[in-house]
Amino acid sequence: MDWEEVTLKDIAFYRNEKVKCDKLSFDSYISTENMVLDRGGVTLASSLPTTGSSNIYFKADILVSNIRPYFKKIWFADKTGACSNDVLVFAIKNEKIDASYLYYKLSTDNFFDYVMSGSNGVKMPRGNKKSIMDYKLLLPPLKTQKKIANILSNYDQLIENNNQRIKLLESMAEEIYKEWFVRLRFPDYEKVEKLNWNRKRLNDICKFFNGKSAVNSEDGKYPIYGANGIIGSNHNYNYENIIIIGRVGIYCGNVFHIKEKCWATDNTIIIQANEDDILFLKYYLQFKNLNNYAGGSAQPLLTQTQIKSLVVDYPSKQLIKNFNTILQPMDKEIGNLIEKNKNLKETRDLLLPRFINGKVM
Repeated sequence: MDWEEVTLKDIAFYRNEKVKCDKLSFDSYISTENMVLDRGGVTLASSLPTTGSSNIYFKADILVSNIRPYFKKIWFADKTGACSNDVLVFAIKNEKIDASYLYYKLSTDNFFDYVMSGSNGVKMPRGNKKSIMDYKLLLPPLKTQKKIANILSNYDQLIENNNQRIKLLESMAEEIYKEWFVRLRFPDYEKVEKLNWNRKRLNDICKFFNGKSAVNSEDGKYPIYGANGIIGSNHNYNYENIIIIGRVGIYCGNVFHIKEKCWATDNTIIIQANEDDILFLKYYLQFKNLNNYAGGSAQPLLTQTQIKSLVVDYPSKQLIKNFNTILQPMDKEIGNLIEKNKNLKETRDLLLPRFINGKVM
């Protein structure tokens, strides 16, 4: 097997070019906050720095969060932009290495374990940049690199296609909610002379709880949800079929409907509601843009009291039933696509170390 052992510094370097913060844009700015854990890529930035400068990255660079490396936040850049100084930007040195192959190599548990082994700090460990460049890896011929990267990228493309379908279904569901309950153009609305809807406080419709802190377990059975979605896993769960609201920080006001058993952390507010009401309430809360109700000076903060006092014009049970007839199949399809992505990721991550180490080819 014609594979060569090299160190990371032999084939890649850190980009250090800078750009002033007044040149940044939301669609291309990357920080540790909008990088998704467990190799989940990135989301749209919710805020931009206002002072200083940021690192530049280019298409086909590899971005890795250097804070808490065990979160395994990594992204293969598909555009040019800028990132925070807590994000490492790797660029290839020459044509001996395929950038996408290097991305998959740096996506392995082996790499993140190596970064953690040399990290500094306990509460918020940070990788040692000098030590990281001493990481050893096997480098096959370029043709083999491209073959491996192509196989693994096919899995990522299937995952991305499913994500786009999920976004489309969610967008359609949001539009139906607004058409029916904001613009009041529900089916046969022309025949309704007067809306006999009940005006209620949310506290009268559902139950509220605060989440609890949890310790991440790498082999945990149940997902841990924070203010911006899944942040780890745990062997225990504390809720099932709930609405989760991010209550603190830049993701304050985020709304998720979680059907599976999960652990909701102390950065969330939990809502329990009747099965018939939960989809209506989910889209009501998303439409309200709860971040606008947050208090706090240093960082946004939502409390149960603020949300409980919200007033909702509650439709008739028949209209809610009609709404569910349309949205429940869409919600089920979203759930199926999420499950497919989970299986695709598990298969990809099972193959990843075997391909990268030359055990399967």
